[in-house]
Amino acid sequence: MTGRRATTILFLPAALALAGCTNASEDREAQDHIPGSDPDAIERHIYVCSDRRSYLVDVFRDGLTIDLTPPDGKPLRLSAFSQDPTYVGNGITARISGPVLHIERANRPVLTCRQKLGGRG
Repeated sequence: MTGRRATTILFLPAALALAGCTNASEDREAQDHIPGSDPDAIERHIYVCSDRRSYLVDVFRDGLTIDLTPPDGKPLRLSAFSQDPTYVGNGITARISGPVLHIERANRPVLTCRQKLGGRG
């Protein structure tokens, strides 16, 4: 058996074994990107924005965290620094005031959204 063939034979089983491994944090991250999949989310609100598209907001128990889900997109985790209704993250600032949500994104117009009546998911 040549040295090259022996190396290939030894390397192949190790590569196959590693290919089957998954990282638990990757599984958790994938779950977090399914709207409403997090058990700590206590409320869901639907907002219809000035671009006529609907955005979902999942509110978490701590009151300092939301998931903002754009249409056809993955949830974006945003956080507040206090009980202030301004949430930031992922280049987005979201402000909630009663039934109105303002979404500010870099280099894009501000979206003004209104909570859909009966719009709890």
